[in-house]
Amino acid sequence: SIQFVYPFPDPQTEAFFTVIWNKSLNAFDSPREVQVIVDAKDDLYCSVGTFGFVSFKNQDGQLDGMKLPLKCWIHTHPFGRAFFSGTDWKTIKSWKGMMQSATVLGDNQFISYDCNSDKPEWVKVAEDVLDGEEE
Repeated sequence: SIQFVYPFPDPQTEAFFTVIWNKSLNAFDSPREVQVIVDAKDDLYCSVGTFGFVSFKNQDGQLDGMKLPLKCWIHTHPFGRAFFSGTDWKTIKSWKGMMQSATVLGDNQFISYDCNSDKPEWVKVAEDVLDGEEE
């Protein structure tokens, strides 16, 4: 089985991020925010939002069986760069102690945050990684 690494990913985890990013841009009628939660059992919980917002509101049943702590909360900003918005920081604060890491995916970049730390780690990814090509 594949073991992904959070919050500071290895190449396999970056490839996983690339799949999420590509779905955010291409799987729907228009680019949409997508979020993926990886729980303590490595189960995935996904939802799709609008161009600028995503949540699990009114989807509580979809989260049945989710085991804490969450290994990673991943979501996309299909409109451009990776950054943690004010809403993102509120989400991170509300899950403090129950979420180990958070990652935002942007255009050819991502930013990861270790929720047990006070310092985000910025990581820029080469274009060929997000395009699915080998270096």
